[in-house]
This record gives sequence, structure tokens and C-alpha cells, in this order.
Amino acid sequence: MSGLVLSELERLAALEEAERTFPMTEEEFRAFYELTSRPVWVYLTRMTGDSRLADDLLQEAYYRLLRTKATFESDDHRRNYLYRIATNLVHDHRRRPRADREPLEDPERQPAPASLTGSESRAARRIDLRGRWRG
Repeated sequence: MSGLVLSELERLAALEEAERTFPMTEEEFRAFYELTSRPVWVYLTRMTGDSRLADDLLQEAYYRLLRTKATFESDDHRRNYLYRIATNLVHDHRRRPRADREPLEDPERQPAPASLTGSESRAARRIDLRGRWRG
């Protein structure tokens, strides 16, 4: 029972510390968000080609900005830091292995005939620059 109380006290202490280290007031954040959210979202949409993914990454970027312990010299410095976070999130997303990213089959691509041998087989396996079999 005392371990539970200690855990609760630790959690409250962590919340109090987080509130003390919050880098902006709510009003400052609202103004900064209004100024930067649309351009950063457009940037993320262009980087990813997916507006829904851009929505998610935008939310994560602001979350990470608010959780940082960094100090900023100006709003320009804060904005640049936000773009750096957004860029890193896109790179992290691209690095993640994804099962649904399997290459699509080209319907015009024909496999090399198995009955060919020797030089005929090698010629049949050559691929032109568009990924189609040449024979």
C-alpha cells in the first residue's frame, strides 16, 4: 500500500515539474500556433504526399516542441526548431519498416520463360529501364 502512495506522489511531482517547465503560456502558444500551424502543415503535406499523415505529424511536432527543455531566443528560433522537429518526424516515418509498402507488380511485366536455356535465358532476364522484360 505504501508503494502505491509513493508512486502517486512521484506522479504528482512529475506533473508539477512539467507545469513549471512549460515553455509558453497558453496565450503565447495559441498565438504561435495560429501563426505557424498552416505553413508547417503544408510543409508536411508536401514532404509526405499525405494530408492525413501530415495532420498526425503536425500534432506530434507541437507536442514535442512543448515537451522540450530547450530555450528559445525568439519566435523565429522557436519556429525553426518546430520545422526541424517536423522534418525529423518525416524522416523517422520513412525509416520505419512497413508491411504494406510491398512493391506493386507491374501488370505488363512478364516473367522470363522457364523453358529457355543459355543465352536465350540471359536475354530474357534482361530488364529495360522501365522494369519490363526484354526478350
